[in-house]
Amino acid sequence: MFRPLVICMVLLLMPVLAIAHGKATGIVKERMDQMVTLKDAMKTLKDELAPGGSYDTARVTEAARIVERHSGEAMTDKFPKGSTQHSKALPNVWTDGGRFAGLAGELESYAAAMVMAAQNGATAPANRGILSIFSAAPSPEELSRLHPFEAFKAMADVCSACHRGFRMKGP
Repeated sequence: MFRPLVICMVLLLMPVLAIAHGKATGIVKERMDQMVTLKDAMKTLKDELAPGGSYDTARVTEAARIVERHSGEAMTDKFPKGSTQHSKALPNVWTDGGRFAGLAGELESYAAAMVMAAQNGATAPANRGILSIFSAAPSPEELSRLHPFEAFKAMADVCSACHRGFRMKGP
């Protein structure tokens, strides 16, 4: 029941999103396109890691690499000062740039951890359950021990935190 509702909502919002992207130009359009690429990669990962998902290692690895390539500095570079026209970015992207950059870096780290875990052959959810929240940025050693499911959960949490703090609400 939930899945058809989500699909219907996405289909109804597609024209609105297309119009919003149609007005944007330059770097704002580039970052909107980048966010769509990230959304598509996260959807692929969600589908692959879902209970009953196929977990195709190559698809998981490629989708995680896409997230890795479009996060970190590749993301923050798409937000130069003054790039606000037709943008959903809140002003604090620029006034709290350190926090924004930190989240973009975390996303990149978790995506890299997912690539590593997928290539190391981890295919089933970890016995230790969903990722516990780190009290500080995880070390490379901690990242290397993440299971793809845990890395995905961390990536989704980072996306949510960034959207809550740095993106206008609405379609």
